[in-house]
Amino acid sequence: LPDADDPLRDPGFRRRLIRQLGGSTHTEAAIVRALDWLVAAQRPEGWWDVSALSPGEFRDRTDRDKHKQEQSAATVHDASATALAALAFYGWGEKHTVAGPYRKPLLAAIDWLIADVRRRGGHYAAVSHGMYHQAMVTITLAEALLLTGDERLREPLESCVRIIVAAQDPKLGGWRYHARPAKGDTSIVGWQATALVRARKAGVAIPDATFDGIERWLEHANQGEHGGLYGYTGPGDKASLTAVGMFVRQMLGARADEPRQRESAAHIVDHLPDADDGTDLYYWYYGFLAMYQQQGSHWQAWNQNVRDLLLARQITEGAHAGTWLDDRWSKAMDRVVATAMAVLSLEVYYRYLPMYDFAGVDMEALKKSSASMRVAHIVYPDEPVALQGQRLDALSSAGCDRHPTTTRHGDLLYLASDRDGGLGGFDLYGARVEADGIAPLRNLGPSVNSPADDSAPSVAGNGYRLVFSSDRAAADPHGVLHHTQAEDFYDRDHWAAFLGFLYEIRWWLVAMAGAILASCLLAAWYRAVGRYAHSGLR
Repeated sequence: LPDADDPLRDPGFRRRLIRQLGGSTHTEAAIVRALDWLVAAQRPEGWWDVSALSPGEFRDRTDRDKHKQEQSAATVHDASATALAALAFYGWGEKHTVAGPYRKPLLAAIDWLIADVRRRGGHYAAVSHGMYHQAMVTITLAEALLLTGDERLREPLESCVRIIVAAQDPKLGGWRYHARPAKGDTSIVGWQATALVRARKAGVAIPDATFDGIERWLEHANQGEHGGLYGYTGPGDKASLTAVGMFVRQMLGARADEPRQRESAAHIVDHLPDADDGTDLYYWYYGFLAMYQQQGSHWQAWNQNVRDLLLARQITEGAHAGTWLDDRWSKAMDRVVATAMAVLSLEVYYRYLPMYDFAGVDMEALKKSSASMRVAHIVYPDEPVALQGQRLDALSSAGCDRHPTTTRHGDLLYLASDRDGGLGGFDLYGARVEADGIAPLRNLGPSVNSPADDSAPSVAGNGYRLVFSSDRAAADPHGVLHHTQAEDFYDRDHWAAFLGFLYEIRWWLVAMAGAILASCLLAAWYRAVGRYAHSGLR
């Protein structure tokens, strides 16, 4: 089993879970087709030429001449294309430090990027729209260091980060096209924020004031009833920029149940792409990132719609097989960049763990439990579906709600929550499941809960017996199993409860039946012996 922090990046591991996450065998096949094309289109030195239409094919004679020049002829645009292409391989689960089907081209790409960053002093913002290139290279270096621990990447990454930090507008907190402070725009802020968040996670020191500036920009560019809509250089409600702002908020710690985040999600769903729209990979990329983190019904609506559009728009025949082209941003996004953006969108199911639903999950336990997973008995429809359900707002709180479980007949629901009003830490709550919905949750009280964390409820005997984990004992700081009677929460289906009671005492019933049968056989034998003895006396 994989031993990475995110085991879903392992292709073999995630194969068991890809449908539940929202992807399918079709999305995985589309990604592999694209990665194979990128391998074929890669330059021998490890970089990707943005002028390449397909392996060995170029737009004009100037491009052919450029292709023949030395490695140093690669432009800043080629560097950002190389960064995004490499990022697509990392997202799939490849590492340049571990044997794998794409290790060789990925290693060549990362070696070339390291050399290119050193040659340029980490500076990619000297050209038009250069801060986009600056962020893309930085994101890839941070991701590579985070995933592999290759210390060769640290110095190049730090040099790129220094330029981003210095280019931030000290007043509004944004970034613009060049490496000098200027009033920003939400699009570039999204890329810089991603670069800085991933770099900090990889261990690069970044001033808190830089992130405070990002918050100031988001407040400057938002509007709406709850401030969940975002514009370009100021307040607005553009769907693609709302997805950018929503994702940046998520990276900075915003919760899914905040009114502002819900407003963002609803606005994006109100502007779902459809089959008549052109391919807008920029919007789709950020839409996938933001909506996947949001989860719930909004994510389901987005995924079912845009995932199928992405699959339908991939070229599957000819020299371009495996690629995408962008209709909306064709002048800024060549075939390499468009293909990488599409792949990163389809890798959203495992590239980043859902920060809300998986918060606090013990990944080691997840990996161990997967060893015994058996999913062959599940019957799926022919077309892939997203299995995420709608939010249970009536049960959810501003705290952390987890580990829901129900009785066998579904009449009762238990969960653990650290919501306000508990005894301390996580408490256990229960609710009846009625025909028309779920009754309000009720704290099980001090007879069950303690000031410590009580969690992971499980039920037996149709709710009479409650088993849970608690770290209430000082000698067991990591928690041990406890059990208690839960008679206030018995199954409302009395016939089912009676059957459950019989099941609980089944071995006593078997013993009693055996005793009765033995008594009957003994009595029959005694009567038979008595008759024989009586007839012998005669």
